[in-house]
Amino acid sequence: MGDSSHNQLDNGTFELYRNGRNFFPDSGVCAYMAEDNEKIMELRRWFRQTKAHNTMVLGKTTDHEETGTENINKAAGTLLLFEEKDEYQLIVTENQGYNNFKHRRSIFYVKQPQDFFVLVDEGFGTATGYVKLYFHLCDGKSVDNVLLDKEEFGAHTTFDNSNNLLIRTFGEASRNLIFKEFDGRISYQTDRKYEHRKSYAVVMRKPDNNPVRYITVLYPVDSATSPVIKGQFVNTGNEDKVSVNVTINKKLYNLSYSLNKRR
Repeated sequence: MGDSSHNQLDNGTFELYRNGRNFFPDSGVCAYMAEDNEKIMELRRWFRQTKAHNTMVLGKTTDHEETGTENINKAAGTLLLFEEKDEYQLIVTENQGYNNFKHRRSIFYVKQPQDFFVLVDEGFGTATGYVKLYFHLCDGKSVDNVLLDKEEFGAHTTFDNSNNLLIRTFGEASRNLIFKEFDGRISYQTDRKYEHRKSYAVVMRKPDNNPVRYITVLYPVDSATSPVIKGQFVNTGNEDKVSVNVTINKKLYNLSYSLNKRR
């Protein structure tokens, strides 16, 4: 997908609305055409790049690398599984974004006793480097209402109308996580103007062929008072199965699936 393409390199991204508020709006476009103007094309490339979206990229360092260097080269996501149970709904999607690395995202919508979401992000392949899971929060007018919780590998919002969100990310016990703040942008116009917003990546080193895995809990809250949230993988020995335990204020949720069911 070259500069003339209008496609976004964003496979696997998501948005989340609650009570009229979009907590993870897409970055937008900012500029549309003008391929003969390098400054405008720099804006287009920034907004089109994969890390400008709520998804996973593969990089060579822990830092936010130059615009476009970490872009996926294929956006052809597939739906692997859909399940609906009394406790939760589940969808599993996958995209072979790089020749030697694919991103699988599982989304659990837990319905009882309070609605919340759990994302399980996995990266498979022979590629080595640093896997980066990006999150872009709210719009530019809400910068002061988004607080990054670096020690907790997440963030929370502080709106005063009882409509807030707590985000926490966990990795496998043997993997170290790194928190990297990112200068996010958002623009739904094509006038080349944009607003800044709070964004960050949770980074994990991938030194070999073994998969990397994240658990992210998106938990609605009334205020900034934070419940205690924990997440851990129960079994990582089979690439076609996922089993995680999420604990919120001492209540345990076991979330699992097997792709073998569809075969």
